[in-house]
Amino acid sequence: MKKTVPQFPAQRIGLASRLILLVLSLAPISAMAGPREDCAALLRQGAQYMDQHNYAKAADTLELAAKLGETALGPNAPELSDIYNALAHTDFNLGHYADAITALQRALAIREKAFPPTHPKVANSINDLAFLEDNLGRYDEAEALYKRAASIQEKLQGPDHPETVRVLNNLAVLYLHAA
Repeated sequence: MKKTVPQFPAQRIGLASRLILLVLSLAPISAMAGPREDCAALLRQGAQYMDQHNYAKAADTLELAAKLGETALGPNAPELSDIYNALAHTDFNLGHYADAITALQRALAIREKAFPPTHPKVANSINDLAFLEDNLGRYDEAEALYKRAASIQEKLQGPDHPETVRVLNNLAVLYLHAA
């Protein structure tokens, strides 16, 4: 007796494949990946919300990413520094300056543990924190941070590199603000 393979009309196959795609798109991220990938996906989603100027949704998404990362990856996982850095920028745009400082300090603390002291991410965190302190009128704190970031960038990239010049420009603007 010969077995025959059932034939399905093309419409049913098309419908089935669309349903599979729909189910996969509705599945929680964690059903398809691990915590590291989940954090990265949430960071990307938060960045998309930031690009759309939807800072409240970005903050919610990034806070979820931070909680997941803290729990699943540990409190000093390097991936968390990018999440906290993005959260700080979001909080700044929402006018939540105290939260922004806390998030930047957290990002910097993680980066100082995870990377060498002359790593670009360390210098960028210091510069970002200085920028926020400058905008809040805390000029002494900002000046010390800008000088520290400039020193790192100069050692890392040289005195004429655009990143070094950017930090020194920020320091010059600080002096204008403080005058």
